[in-house]
Amino acid sequence: MKFSWKIMAALTAIVTVLLSYGVYSTQGMPTEEHTVATLCTYEQNTRCDYIAHLKPNILYGETISKGETIYLSLVNRIDATFHYTFECSETGSITTEYGISSLVASEGWNKSINELVSVEKSETKDASSAVFEAKFSYNINETRELIDRIEEDIGVTSSTYQIITTININTNDETTVGTISKPLEESIILTLNYMGGYMERGGVIEVEVPERHLTGSITENSTKENTFAVQFRITMYVAWVAWIAVASLFTAWRYKVGKAEFETLPESERIMKRFKVIESKDVPKLKVQTLDSMEALKKVADDYDSILFHTKMDDDDIFFTTIENITYQYIVKYAPKAATYYTRYEET
Repeated sequence: MKFSWKIMAALTAIVTVLLSYGVYSTQGMPTEEHTVATLCTYEQNTRCDYIAHLKPNILYGETISKGETIYLSLVNRIDATFHYTFECSETGSITTEYGISSLVASEGWNKSINELVSVEKSETKDASSAVFEAKFSYNINETRELIDRIEEDIGVTSSTYQIITTININTNDETTVGTISKPLEESIILTLNYMGGYMERGGVIEVEVPERHLTGSITENSTKENTFAVQFRITMYVAWVAWIAVASLFTAWRYKVGKAEFETLPESERIMKRFKVIESKDVPKLKVQTLDSMEALKKVADDYDSILFHTKMDDDDIFFTTIENITYQYIVKYAPKAATYYTRYEET
């Protein structure tokens, strides 16, 4: 099957557009891959439990814990146990520093009460973990007496006071993949809410204790070349350039070949290929005007928006159009092919 140069040109344009889109699309492909690798993970956990030790009473037993209402008039002391743990997926050298301080505060003033809060500390650790525990004992009666003396000095009373214990923890872990340094601050808060009462003020104590779960990790960012994307982009560009070059050359060659083949055709066939012509049985019996070229006939037909016809008469090809009872025609005379003669030689 032979392709004309027009078909080849159309095919060249279509494929060029598709390849151009492919080149454009591949330019957006990432040529690098960024990855984040987790080298190690770690976590810190804190929690705190407490028990209130009571005076003899008919409401509770000797102690109560979370979820129960602690009345100021019933409590002797409150014991709280603070727990802290650090764990890492990689082994290393762990060091910990702790700082503990307690104070009582109200609106406009605060006072250190480290001497009224007894502390027992314990610590254990290995290559991948550390555990710290602190037991606090709050002497509520002595603290209330201190509050009374302060208010007697300043001449101002309040209805709310807070006993605040602040725990500062600084953990450092020197691992093979990096250093972890995570300072942490937690607070145990005992709020003394006084309420009006007869002869002596009463109230309740609200306890706020920390409970947290913190996680972290050491990561490493890396970048590597996306070989497939790079090669694909190059391949698409090379294919685009090669197609344009080869297809253009082939189209030009088909044009030249087609033109040369067209010139070898008889004139009537060339006219039939160049112009839109309708076959007719004969020429209308009208006044006839013969033109000297097919181009002149085509111009007349175009000027009057008329149709071109073709018929054969006495082996001649007649192209004509009819306008206002006049037939304009162009005749291609029949030209018989030259005979081919062969010479026969005989041996004597």
